[in-house]
Amino acid sequence: SYADIKAERWSEATEAARAALALEPTNATAWANLGVTLYKLGDVMQGKLDELIGALQQEHQAELLAAEERAGVA
Repeated sequence: SYADIKAERWSEATEAARAALALEPTNATAWANLGVTLYKLGDVMQGKLDELIGALQQEHQAELLAAEERAGVA
């Protein structure tokens, strides 16, 4: 959650983002939060980029979908 991110509770924030995504897979904010928390947990420094890249890609897709829905395209 945002509160976990502000408090730098990275493990809790990661689990909260994953829980939010289980409920709403197109939640761009949750994907962004997951990316931030994974980065902060040090996965990037350890070469574990797959989940981070996937989270960022999903965030982008969710944002595109939301924009299309707002424009009445989807």
